[in-house]
Amino acid sequence: MTRDDIIRMAREANLPSCHLTHPKALERFAALVAAHEREKPVQVSPLEFVTAVLEKENLVGKPSMWAQWPNEEKK
Repeated sequence: MTRDDIIRMAREANLPSCHLTHPKALERFAALVAAHEREKPVQVSPLEFVTAVLEKENLVGKPSMWAQWPNEEKK
């Protein structure tokens, strides 16, 4: 991940522009992104998923959650 990638992601996350020039803020943001990339997505109910992504269809990136429809029957 390059510095330009970090700045682009910070802008997409609406991080205030004053933080984009502060090296420590960019380091913390990069650490958060790296930690997020190591996490596995969590399965949630279809209702929770739809509620979370409503009006966020333009977001791009690694998902932090997923849902399955139709649900598998639990035995």
